[in-house]
This record gives sequence, C-alpha cells and structure tokens, in this order.
Amino acid sequence: MVIKFSFVLLLLTGALGAVAQKIKMEVMMGEKKIGEINAEKVTKDKAAEYSMKSDVKTTMVFTVMVNIVTKTYWYDGNLTVSRAIRTSNMPGQDENTGLEIKGKQYQLTKNGKISQMDYPINLCVTNLYFQEPIKDTAAFSEIQGMYLTITNLGNHQYQVKQPNGKKNIYFYVNGKLQKIETVVAGNNVVFLVK
Repeated sequence: MVIKFSFVLLLLTGALGAVAQKIKMEVMMGEKKIGEINAEKVTKDKAAEYSMKSDVKTTMVFTVMVNIVTKTYWYDGNLTVSRAIRTSNMPGQDENTGLEIKGKQYQLTKNGKISQMDYPINLCVTNLYFQEPIKDTAAFSEIQGMYLTITNLGNHQYQVKQPNGKKNIYFYVNGKLQKIETVVAGNNVVFLVK
C-alpha cells in the first residue's frame, strides 16, 4: 500500500526524471472518423502509470456515444491500482470498475459489486497500446474486470477476444502498435495510430 501511495504522490508532484510516451489513434468507420483514443505511459524507476481516454460517436439508425477513461498504476511490473469508467447513451452499457491490492489479493469493485482476484496482474489491455504481447496469452481488461484471451495470429498480429465473442485484432510493426481492427454493429472499425 505504501508503494501505491508513494507512486501516486510522485506523479502528482511532477517528479523529475519521469519518461512519458503518448499514442493518439483515430477511430475510423470506413472513410469517416467517428472518434479518437489518447493513451499515455509515464515511467519513473520501477513505477509506471498508464492512462487512456476514448471518445466515440457515430450514427447508424440512431446516434451511439461511448466514452472510456482508464488509469492504472504499476510497481515493478505488477498492477497495483486500476480505475476505469465507461459511459454510453446505450442502456446497460455504463461500467465503473476499480481494482486495488488488499492483503495478498486484489479487491475488484465493478458497478458496486465486490469480488477478489489473484495477485499479480502483469498485463492490462491498455498496456497493449505500448507493447507487443509476444508471449502473453491473456490481458486484464480494466473495464470488464476480467482476463481476455490473446491469440498470436502470426506476422505480429494478435486477437483479443471479448466476453461477448467480439474479436479485436492488434497489428504491430517493430514492436509498435499500428492499428486495431474490430467489428461494431456489423461495421468494420479501424483504430489507426497517428
């Protein structure tokens, strides 16, 4: 717990020597831009913070809006705290998920319901914006509060399977994310790194 709070204090005070990486992606449905994603990784010694903000708005039969914000804190390669909020104008799509270390386990709070998870977690979905999951077979979803299966498709492409059966394909070149492809309501959607 002391490590977690020390790291948060370190980031809030803007400590010198921190290294930041940023990724900006455009969310495209065909030729039309329907949103964007901004992700950032800040590291200092053994501590790291990942944050991601996604805003998507599209009109098919009706207008759909989805906003996601995630923030995770890490120490020595292990997740210490995670917060994620998804808001949508679609009924039943809002999520509020938090995870933190309690003793030798994590306490997961999802939409007010509390459960336990095994420690440690060393890969989250937001990490995939900054690292190719070469040997990983699962990533913890900050929003869903559960592990998602990663399948290596070869040629630096990886499939991440959602609990609803939806599949996202991540494409990397020289270890760097280039794009993510998925299908939303029967439409092909591509997240392109800019």
